[in-house]
Amino acid sequence: LFLFTNYENTDRLEPLFYQAGQSGTFMTTAIAQQITDSLKSATFMPTSFGVATGTNAPVGVANYNPNGTYDPGAYNNYSIFSKSNKLFARLDWNI
Repeated sequence: LFLFTNYENTDRLEPLFYQAGQSGTFMTTAIAQQITDSLKSATFMPTSFGVATGTNAPVGVANYNPNGTYDPGAYNNYSIFSKSNKLFARLDWNI
């Protein structure tokens, strides 16, 4: 009888390289702000496709974006957080 277990835990915090406005990047903070503002505008994401509406409409089709806006997230001053938990177990039994 042989039992083998392995557990790995990884927590990483990586800074974002080539952020908008940093030297050596093609994206300025003004351009990044314009892109973010256009994505957040109510005209970017329609609230319906104009197909089936009402109670018989497929889920997510008639009103997939009730607020009419889209949040693209931050474009500057954030870090990427990565968390991983892995467990491996193996049982060998030779008869």
